[in-house]
Amino acid sequence: MAGEADSTKERILSAVEKRVLGDGYARLSVDDLTASMGMSKKTFYKVFESKEDMIRQLMDRMMGEVGGTIDKILTARQGFIEKMHALMAYLGTLSQRVDILLAKDVHRQMPELWERIEEFRRRKIHDNLSRLIVQGVQEGYIRQDVNQRIFVLAYAAAIQAVIRPSVLSEESFSASEAMREIVRVFFIGIMTDEGRRVFEQLKNQALTQ
Repeated sequence: MAGEADSTKERILSAVEKRVLGDGYARLSVDDLTASMGMSKKTFYKVFESKEDMIRQLMDRMMGEVGGTIDKILTARQGFIEKMHALMAYLGTLSQRVDILLAKDVHRQMPELWERIEEFRRRKIHDNLSRLIVQGVQEGYIRQDVNQRIFVLAYAAAIQAVIRPSVLSEESFSASEAMREIVRVFFIGIMTDEGRRVFEQLKNQALTQ
């Protein structure tokens, strides 16, 4: 029975992800969702306590997948430059999922969920960024005079200030575009000349493949 419930939950969450991306959270109803899936509300309520519970579990699943992939990239047995390229490439694929995580109606109607998303971002930045900078310094791609603590705090502040619904709704760039640009500007700024040269070389190679 547990396997059946898990399968039903995944079906619902996959459908909800598509619906929220297209129509937003506010217009999503359990009645419409279950009708479109040919599912009874009784079946829905066997796996979710409420619509809000469903959205929380969707966000938890997405944050888990995103966080797991970022952890995998940053803990891989690769050099600093290769990790930077892999990270930026992955951020470029996150457009739809970031749009859902930063959905304005979720931010407005479920502020406690937004706090969980903010905490997730802060934790991932602080857990991973310091280790990445240390590796870059050791390999000669990041300047040794960089104050790593200030860098991490400034980077986290930039993410928090720019990648939020109230800002993105007024700008022409997407969340994923903003994330890639923040990563590029911050890291290029602390790289050594050799680091920038190798980074650009690897980027140009990727563009020609």
